[in-house]
Amino acid sequence: MTNARYGCEYHFGSPSLDEWNGLWKSHPTDSDVSEQEFERCWCWRRFYRYLARLGRTAHGPNQEFYFRGDNYGVRTQYLELATPAVLNVEFVLKLQDLLKRPVNKQWRILIPTYVSDAAAVLVYRSVVRVGKTYGDDLKGALERIVGEMDRQRTNIRLWRILEGDTSRGTVIAHGD
Repeated sequence: MTNARYGCEYHFGSPSLDEWNGLWKSHPTDSDVSEQEFERCWCWRRFYRYLARLGRTAHGPNQEFYFRGDNYGVRTQYLELATPAVLNVEFVLKLQDLLKRPVNKQWRILIPTYVSDAAAVLVYRSVVRVGKTYGDDLKGALERIVGEMDRQRTNIRLWRILEGDTSRGTVIAHGD
């Protein structure tokens, strides 16, 4: 099946990002996502309110995460982490709870970590996927990924200091 907007092939099911980094649908019979559907997507208001009740911050000076809001023609929401430590089993399972609601059944959430495709976290309705190199233990995999993200951020801060940039702004690391 080919996307009419982009002319690319879809992959179905629940692959990890290192297994498939392209267009995705939950099922071959799913329609293409329209601009209107994407714009009124479940996550923007409901999700932020939901996580605020859990004590998570999506806005302001203590922002832990945010949705990027990019529409690539698929039902994928990109959740960016401003604070790597927010990435834990409890947080990921709360994301999955939202996907289990009937209105969200065709959506998934991608948490890019900028460590590698294998370290990206894909939250589906029925499973949470990371690359095979991280194994089947979700808690251990997330702890390892957060550690790698922290090391990457530290390396970038050190590089900036060595280059003479001593600003204290937030550093969001982007890997290769």
